[in-house]
Amino acid sequence: MAWGLPAEDLFDFLHVVRLEMINTIYGVGKRGFKFVR
Repeated sequence: MAWGLPAEDLFDFLHVVRLEMINTIYGVGKRGFKFVR
């Protein structure tokens, strides 16, 4: 299987995406979870 990105770049990308998701969830959570669903 040939990936378009090296494994390290892919892991860095996934790590950044995960941090963005966590920051978004925490930001929304502080205002109230009723906006999430």
